[in-house]
Amino acid sequence: MNVQPRYRSSLVLALLIGFGAVIGIFRLYQNVLSKPIFPIDRGTLTITRVDRLENSEV
Repeated sequence: MNVQPRYRSSLVLALLIGFGAVIGIFRLYQNVLSKPIFPIDRGTLTITRVDRLENSEV
């Protein structure tokens, strides 16, 4: 890739920002997928209601 020297640092910065954004979106997506939307209690087969991230109620 032939880039003029005065634009080389801007190109490197833009690539780093883009790479960081892709990693951030991927981590957010993985975090959203790991949370159950309707958690089911297998013992009673009831749907538990999640109020907060750290605790759930039946």
